[in-house]
Amino acid sequence: KPYNKPYDKLDGCGKVHDKVFADPNATKEQVRAADREFQKCAQKVNIKDDGVKDTLRAVASRIGFEGKIAAEKAGLLRPGSFASGGEEKGKHGEGEIGSQLGKTGGALIALGKKALKAHKKGVKAN
Repeated sequence: KPYNKPYDKLDGCGKVHDKVFADPNATKEQVRAADREFQKCAQKVNIKDDGVKDTLRAVASRIGFEGKIAAEKAGLLRPGSFASGGEEKGKHGEGEIGSQLGKTGGALIALGKKALKAHKKGVKAN
């Protein structure tokens, strides 16, 4: 609390970014620009002014965004992934690597769901 107000500098960096990500009409270019703007803002978080914990969060956030952008450029994620907008969702996974990753990812998700369901049910006694 209060809601809709950043609780620290890094949270404030996400305000504009989150608006773009929530916009289903945002283009992949707008999503990428929002990612980069967040990273620039996160670079301003520093140990002297914000402390070690917030600085480490900022560094981890920037690394995460670099990984997302690299995966998009490599075709492993659709451009604008994790956003409501971005490239058409049907284009995700085009090409050999993307289609194989999509098949593997889908199989892993299905396996995870089965494992979770089995865990929730528990082991039946014989």
